[in-house]
Amino acid sequence: MGKVKSGPKRPKANGSIPKPGVPTPAAGAELPQLTGIAEADRKRVVEIRKLAAEHLGSDAAALVWLGAAGGAFAEPPLELIRVGKADVVLAYLKSQAGPGAAYA
Repeated sequence: MGKVKSGPKRPKANGSIPKPGVPTPAAGAELPQLTGIAEADRKRVVEIRKLAAEHLGSDAAALVWLGAAGGAFAEPPLELIRVGKADVVLAYLKSQAGPGAAYA
């Protein structure tokens, strides 16, 4: 009978251990940078990313959410931020405070 391996997963090349179902930072890396937005919106983006990461479980998941259409908005939250509606995205996230049951 063969030996069954048990124990921790092997680290990836970058040293991190993969977690099932959690997007890696590369999953959101292709999101375009928010250039040319107002300074007030830049501050809101910092809070948006923080709240989304807390709610979804990681910054990588927050980046994916920012670029995804559907859910509470007809277009991706990133697009709303680009057109000056970061306050709308932030208000939505504040109304959803706390970790989501599916991600907790």
